[in-house]
Amino acid sequence: MLRPVCFRLFLLFVPAFFVCAPVAYAGPEHVNSAADSLGTTSGREERADEAVLRQRQLRNTDLIITLMGGVLLLGGLGLARLVRLNRRLKASEEVVKAQNRDLMAVGEELRTAKERAEQASRMKSNFIQSMSHEVRTPLNSIMGFSQVLVSKFRNDPTVEEYVSIIEASSLSLLRMVDDVLDIAYLDQTDALPRTDYCSVNNRCHECVAKALSQLKAGVTMIFEPSAEDPVLHINSKRVVQVLQHLLHNAAKFTVEGEIILTYTCRIPERTMLFTISDTGPGIPAEKQEAVFERFVKLDTFAQGTGLGLPVCRLIAAKLGGSLRVDSSYTEGCRMIFEVPFGLPEEI
Repeated sequence: MLRPVCFRLFLLFVPAFFVCAPVAYAGPEHVNSAADSLGTTSGREERADEAVLRQRQLRNTDLIITLMGGVLLLGGLGLARLVRLNRRLKASEEVVKAQNRDLMAVGEELRTAKERAEQASRMKSNFIQSMSHEVRTPLNSIMGFSQVLVSKFRNDPTVEEYVSIIEASSLSLLRMVDDVLDIAYLDQTDALPRTDYCSVNNRCHECVAKALSQLKAGVTMIFEPSAEDPVLHINSKRVVQVLQHLLHNAAKFTVEGEIILTYTCRIPERTMLFTISDTGPGIPAEKQEAVFERFVKLDTFAQGTGLGLPVCRLIAAKLGGSLRVDSSYTEGCRMIFEVPFGLPEEI
């Protein structure tokens, strides 16, 4: 940085020197030549001319000294400014280096924390899966033996009542275990593939048939099938899982009225749109997104863990679709489940 400034000072000084030097150094030889040209002048006039020339020489000398002093002053100020700038630059470089060291240290800490968190998450998932499988095994035994009791004591209403309580509680606990297993599995899965092709009408009929036993007195469940009965390439197991849970939720919260399952097949877009509408209490507008968060329950006294809808939305996302609440529906609650599909000829 100093070299360009010194070069500019040199360019400023040299012209001033060559312009002023000839005038400033008009020495005795110039005076003598001037005196010779004035051969007729008197000695007094010669002395006067010499005095004038000396004064001019002194003025020119003062001028060039002033110019040189100004140039040197400007050069000194420029150099001082450059020195200050260099010092600031070095100080800034040290600050930047220190900040870079701090950032690298923080980055290393974050990487370490991330690795620990990922390891803890894997351990948590493994623990949940192991415990869930351990809980599921005795539950299956309980449900199996409860069915044996029903078959042996068909005519005993007391035993049937007790066994129905055992079955209902076991199913509730089994559903919770399945939700926990699904959460652990889906969190580690990027996408759910399409596994088979099936009749949409048949799958919907199966879902409705399983949900009928959960209806309260005075509630009807209606399925409006399509006349075309499309056969589509989808992941039928996961689609049925979502539909069954949505129908179960509708049956749990609807005390009167009806529950309607419909679907729309959009062939050009290759998407299937399922809607489950009920006449229950509905979901407040400000909580229609909160219900999809894990462990969130609108009714804290209702049975359940708050994992059902989060699992359903996660499945929908892994299938490439979506699950949402229809905010325009005001007669209760309407869930819209959208899922992409393929046609049999495209397989």
